[in-house]
Amino acid sequence: MVRRSLLVLSLLSSLGFLAPPGAEAQDELIFDDAFLVIQLENEVTARSGRQPSEVHYRPQIRLRFFGPVSSGDAVKIRWRKGRRTLAEIRCPLQSRHGDWRTGLSQRCWNRDEVQLTAHGDITADVIFVDDSADEERTIRTLQVPVGRYWAVDRTIRGRTIHSPRYQVRGDDLLGLSYIWFREPGNTDPYGDVYLYFWATLANDDTNYRDPSWRCTRDGELAPELSVGDDVVESLTDIRVTDDQMRGRSRETTHYAWRLMWVKPEWIWGTERNPRAPSTVSNSRYNISEHPGEYVCQLRNEGEMVRTFRFTITEEGTAAPHPAQTAEGGVSLRPGAFFVETGFPRRNGAETSFDRDAVRRSVAFGRAWPDDPAVRRWLQGLPPSFGRSEPRPPRGAR
Repeated sequence: MVRRSLLVLSLLSSLGFLAPPGAEAQDELIFDDAFLVIQLENEVTARSGRQPSEVHYRPQIRLRFFGPVSSGDAVKIRWRKGRRTLAEIRCPLQSRHGDWRTGLSQRCWNRDEVQLTAHGDITADVIFVDDSADEERTIRTLQVPVGRYWAVDRTIRGRTIHSPRYQVRGDDLLGLSYIWFREPGNTDPYGDVYLYFWATLANDDTNYRDPSWRCTRDGELAPELSVGDDVVESLTDIRVTDDQMRGRSRETTHYAWRLMWVKPEWIWGTERNPRAPSTVSNSRYNISEHPGEYVCQLRNEGEMVRTFRFTITEEGTAAPHPAQTAEGGVSLRPGAFFVETGFPRRNGAETSFDRDAVRRSVAFGRAWPDDPAVRRWLQGLPPSFGRSEPRPPRGAR
């Protein structure tokens, strides 16, 4: 089925159909580092009296592959603490829009025998299961920091009873941003251009309060690239809840790492999609027609929260960054390119930035490639600020 799809893609390309850069037939399996999300589902069983609730967790993982995958193939997640295997979960891969993936809500994660309490430094092996060849191979070895936090069960005679909650910390996700040149739909003259990044929005905020988008091209302000408050939205998150008693009042605060989606109203492509009706026009900014050095700022209430730097080549697509092309670099979907991201020294819209975590790794423990350009970018990151997780309440244990 995959070979048939690739043959069709090749035929459409030869006829002049617009395909995303990097979308050629893939002979090797691609694991999309940027799609990876890990969450922990807590199962809470209440107990009476002064006994805290009994709590276990199950990992839920969103991931996807591109390339030679077929029906029956699957992924295994081996959850380890040191050398000890705590759980091994097999999840089928589902085909969607040319990729093969697992979702956070798939039933395969919710197994009764998986009842975990291990926290701290966890290792998760991602194992691809080739059903037709009856073979398995390890694709990634992830380093997953699992935090233990606390919730209020009840208060008895002035004593607060706490029970634990478990969640993944996503501090090293903030270094991973990318631009995606999306393949056009059947009736679209050109493809859309999107950008993705991670943020630590405060409390229950799912977006910035007053976002805007400003860009320069080759050092000159480009007013035609400016977009207002509908430029960005949140896609998914990893959330930690801080539940504590303050005197007689119960207060709840949320800490979250959110995957954000920027929609700058751009298109791309040097040739019009031949399948698009001639009556369909598109007046949006075609970035392929304007090569150069781009620096774009996402702003909130007039202050910069991110800076994204990338180059559009004469061929009309993005120039690959060494963080992606160097040996051991980040692996992304076809048509996606790593974008170097700048952070402000102060950011009132977000709860935290952990410079050491971003310098150390990306996408749950993947080491950055040893490349001069990558080292320069990481060395130039601003100091850490804030907290990405709550302090334990007094009396919790």
